Amino acid sequence: MFLCAEALFTLGYFLLPPSGLKAASYAALGLSAVAALVIGVRRYRPRQPLAWFLLAAGLFMLAAGDTINYSYEWVFLTEARSHRRPMSST
Repeated sequence: MFLCAEALFTLGYFLLPPSGLKAASYAALGLSAVAALVIGVRRYRPRQPLAWFLLAAGLFMLAAGDTINYSYEWVFLTEARSHRRPMSST
């Protein structure tokens, strides 16, 4: 059930034009993966749940970072700056 809903939501994400709504749907996709993992751990109660909760925490941080980076231009109306230095041409 979750997989079908996630597939439909992902399809809807790709059909949206670049906008704040697209950024919000990207955030919802990331957070739904975290929610599915936590619900699965709570439901099936593995003997060692710490690893699963750490994985959920990592997924949450990944989703949060991607959301901040992706929605930066919609919040500040400018492109996010890269902190990478350009490669020299020598």
